Amino acid sequence: MQFDSYPYIDTFSFGDDDGLSNDSDSSYTMNFNSTSGDYDGVERTWDDYDECYIDDEDACYIEGYGYTHYDNAREDYNGDWILKSSSVRLHNGDYAHEDDHDLIYIETDDVYTVMCWDDTFYCEHTDKDYLSDRHESAHIDELGITVHVDYVDAAFEDAGWVKNDDDEWVEKDSIETE
Repeated sequence: MQFDSYPYIDTFSFGDDDGLSNDSDSSYTMNFNSTSGDYDGVERTWDDYDECYIDDEDACYIEGYGYTHYDNAREDYNGDWILKSSSVRLHNGDYAHEDDHDLIYIETDDVYTVMCWDDTFYCEHTDKDYLSDRHESAHIDELGITVHVDYVDAAFEDAGWVKNDDDEWVEKDSIETE
């Protein structure tokens, strides 16, 4: 459809070389919304999520999925686009894909983080992860383990250590031989 000018069309305002449509989700490449007789050329992309055509300027590409509207997506902590419906909010406000291999759930704080960040510690006594900015850790050199500060005594006790008269942790065998 090549003409010098085009009439203003308020109902069938979308079209291409094959015809006119009133469906803005169609694959149209022309938008007849100008009263001056011109049309706007529009590049369209198939939205794999909503299964319709959308303007290229409103599309983002999700690796391994395809194109979708920005409203269906968000950037993850790496700057990649992911579907909102498949995202998990991290404790710092960023997002990750729910299947991200670095994603870990911190049960003690009911939040998610990613392993590659240095914001957690593992308590070898409780067998749980903790957020470093919410909990304090202690490394027990004598036992060669890191624990939450609340479990230092319990870790020594479970390892068979006792406190001596000076309130210091010692191996139980060392007290009996003295």
